[in-house]
Amino acid sequence: MALSVSRASNFDERSPLARMRRVQLWALCRQEGIPINEKETKDQLVMKMLGASIDPDNPPKLELDPAITGGDETAPTVNYGSLNFFQLRALCKERGIDWAKTDKRADLLKKLGVE
Repeated sequence: MALSVSRASNFDERSPLARMRRVQLWALCRQEGIPINEKETKDQLVMKMLGASIDPDNPPKLELDPAITGGDETAPTVNYGSLNFFQLRALCKERGIDWAKTDKRADLLKKLGVE
């Protein structure tokens, strides 16, 4: 009994655009000015880019340097009013600020430097 392999390949036949990860596609859409929703799937992002006349075999280079993209190098400002109690605790922990279990929301805001 002879076995034959009709086709075996380790080569990924998808286009370079389709091989990109979702976060890369999301960043590329933002770079190219294509309106997107954060909840869109990878396939939906690829379809939007194809609809915007992006060549799938030669997609634009993703520029991540803020000096090139014109992005702001400073950290984004935090809207403390929209954070709940547990998010404020997590922010304190992230910044290395000690908090007690008895701290109220106002105490956490004060420790974070918000008046």
